[in-house]
Amino acid sequence: QWSLIVASFYPGTIIGFLVVPTLADRFGVRRSFILTCIPAILGCILQLTARLAANTNLVLFDVVLCVGRILVGVQAGSSLCLLPLFVIEISPMEYRSLLSTFQQASQSLSTVIGFVIGSEHLLNMGAYRFEWMQAIALVPSLAFSILLLSLPETPRHCFLHTCDFVKVSKAVTFYHGHRDVLNARRQLLLETGGSRYGREEWNPAAIKGLLLGCIAAISFAFTADDLIDTFSAYIIHSTNGSGTGEQTDLRSELLTILLGVILVLSSVFGSLLIDKYGRRPLLIAGLIGTSLSNSIVAINRFLTSPILTAIAFALTKCFIGLGAARSIPHRHNELT
Repeated sequence: QWSLIVASFYPGTIIGFLVVPTLADRFGVRRSFILTCIPAILGCILQLTARLAANTNLVLFDVVLCVGRILVGVQAGSSLCLLPLFVIEISPMEYRSLLSTFQQASQSLSTVIGFVIGSEHLLNMGAYRFEWMQAIALVPSLAFSILLLSLPETPRHCFLHTCDFVKVSKAVTFYHGHRDVLNARRQLLLETGGSRYGREEWNPAAIKGLLLGCIAAISFAFTADDLIDTFSAYIIHSTNGSGTGEQTDLRSELLTILLGVILVLSSVFGSLLIDKYGRRPLLIAGLIGTSLSNSIVAINRFLTSPILTAIAFALTKCFIGLGAARSIPHRHNELT
């Protein structure tokens, strides 16, 4: 039951991935971001009623949590796709590659914050801890929606969807920090040829890019990043001969937070390395490294050493941050 509720997040992310092309083509990236915040807000509000559902019917309780996590997953999956597109639309070409690499760092930082807030030992929220956590989770989506509503349309959207030169000039000035609209437009036309998201023709280059992207996404899925975040405490418990007492729970939570911090630091360091050396060598090194470190965890299943398991998890996080999560081609982010 617990595993089903936890795993219900991932079908939502798949739905989020699939709706991005249609949303971006019809509404633009900025407005699509605003729309995808709605499922996350609804999901958190729905999960706020979980205690009431549990008092009514246990089946209803499971349904409320699963549907709520699916809705949150829709926003998470779509945001992973929309964020690189948003960076592409608002940033000058010379800064785009470096800026796009910090997606992993910001994502891992938010995960660490979630671990700290969700810790029973570090923050005592009383009997209504679950409700407080859902209320806190509402804040980023609401704040992000308000921020996006206050921002002008992106330069790319203005170039391709409007003939209002005043809006184009304001967008370039706001996002690029200068008024060289003609140069920004020249760069945009060189990148896209005036095409719109979802309207590009299927050709060998597009098909090759799709296949490479799918392979990269599958390879990242097998790094076990989400698995470590979700089940690390359980895995440590299963290899710890001292049982599952309060001290063991505290150590497991602190270890999970430490692993998140390691991922943040390695992601920032990896971003700097990727901007200098390119994505492909670090991506290959990261995938090989995660394969080896995850193999240690598999072997350690027979040795039952919690210290070795923790070290292997830490190595996995390092390799993920350094390269395994970097699936967007270096200097070719417009293909995302």
